[in-house]
Amino acid sequence: MATLPEQFSSRPEQQYATLLQVSQAIAAHQSLTELFQDLGRRLHTVLNFNYLSLILHDPVHEVMRLHTLHFDGVMTIQPGMEFGMEDSPSAEVWRTQAPLTIADAELETRFHRATKTLHDNGLRSFCSLPLTTARRKLGTMNLGSSTVNAYQNSALNVLQLVASQVAVAVENALNYEDAQAFQQQVIRERDRLKLLLDVNNVFVSAANHGFSALEYLSDFPLARVGEIHLAGHAEQTDDEGDLLLIDSHDGPVADAVWKLFEIVVGRCGAIPTLVEWDSKIPDWPILRAEAIAAQAILDRHKVIALPDHSHAAA
Repeated sequence: MATLPEQFSSRPEQQYATLLQVSQAIAAHQSLTELFQDLGRRLHTVLNFNYLSLILHDPVHEVMRLHTLHFDGVMTIQPGMEFGMEDSPSAEVWRTQAPLTIADAELETRFHRATKTLHDNGLRSFCSLPLTTARRKLGTMNLGSSTVNAYQNSALNVLQLVASQVAVAVENALNYEDAQAFQQQVIRERDRLKLLLDVNNVFVSAANHGFSALEYLSDFPLARVGEIHLAGHAEQTDDEGDLLLIDSHDGPVADAVWKLFEIVVGRCGAIPTLVEWDSKIPDWPILRAEAIAAQAILDRHKVIALPDHSHAAA
């Protein structure tokens, strides 16, 4: 185990070396676990500790939770363990925002659970420092040593500088984890949402604006389609006498639209389909015939459909 030089705080080069080690570790990692493992390795050369841990405040459950640790050997505590707000050194440091040291765990009368844990793991002295940024109180950075009185005022000066750097790194890592979690949530939501494809609308728009409906559909994310609509359209002329199609939903589906529908279903499988007829409603047999025609196309392509993607309605 490395030991802390007795005149550590009076030697600026040692302080600079320590802070440089912290900066290098911070720059190398976004994961809190990886950061603290790296800090443990780097700081061993300039600081006196056998145990280094990060404990974060959980505002939802109002506990202090051990996030990650670095320890020389096997320890009886593990990441994820929770400590109450009443009998925990880290909770007191989080509340008071002042460092706390235990010179000798064998003589300490406060924090019964914490001192027992220190004793069970061969640690005699302990230091807990607040991890706080301009935006929030995060938790504590904690060090333990197998020697008594390892954390005098001279060491505390340096450790507080280290903790101020680590606090920023912890906040950045937490923000990164939150951003990653939000991104995954957005992806799950995106995957859950499906598109509505109105085949008749595609055909009408392509005819009126002079583009290819097939080329449009080749670029369309058919895998994201959750429902298809079909309908009839009316033929009119514009002011210049050119053909103008109206997506009127007042007649049978045109043959060209049926062909386009079969091409779509052939590419993406049988998908729930609705035949729309909103005005000039005909007798039921005509409506039923439209639904049967749509169902026949869906049935021909069931083999590549999802289990619940084969139903047509009028």
